[in-house]
Amino acid sequence: MAVEPTGVYGTGLKLIRDLIAASDSFQAWCGIDPEDADAATQAAAFIFWETVAQGDATRPFVVIEIGESSWEKTGGGGSNVYMPGGSATLQFEADFATDDEDVELGIPDATVTFVNSLDAIIADMMNGAAVNGAIDLSGLSRGKPMRSDPQEGSHDGNFLACTASVSWGR
Repeated sequence: MAVEPTGVYGTGLKLIRDLIAASDSFQAWCGIDPEDADAATQAAAFIFWETVAQGDATRPFVVIEIGESSWEKTGGGGSNVYMPGGSATLQFEADFATDDEDVELGIPDATVTFVNSLDAIIADMMNGAAVNGAIDLSGLSRGKPMRSDPQEGSHDGNFLACTASVSWGR
């Protein structure tokens, strides 16, 4: 059984996971019908903490890498009211299928399709933030997509990866 994050920061991490899992775009990306009553629960199975051991997961998936946490005092004087905040890195990965002879020709289309999927997931996260008890995001950015090493392709497969940074609170 996987260990779950706990405490004030851990609660934020779990809310980030819930926000991703609730994304219709993420659910569809994982091959789940967003109309299913338990779609978010099914989608959570594609979200991992810190790393994915080789062979433990089938792409697509996202890994939530633990980032920084902070508590900012919000009251003056003797007040002990703090606003928790934190950050995490999201590592998205997805396989891409191309004809073995034309792998290089398929990379541009695969990359654009991958980025389109990620941007739809991020849009869902932004639209769902601070709604119905969801976490209130203070920042979200996506990095440049990268392709797996072609020399390792037979070992790791052909896949694309991209990180996103997310922060909340503060």
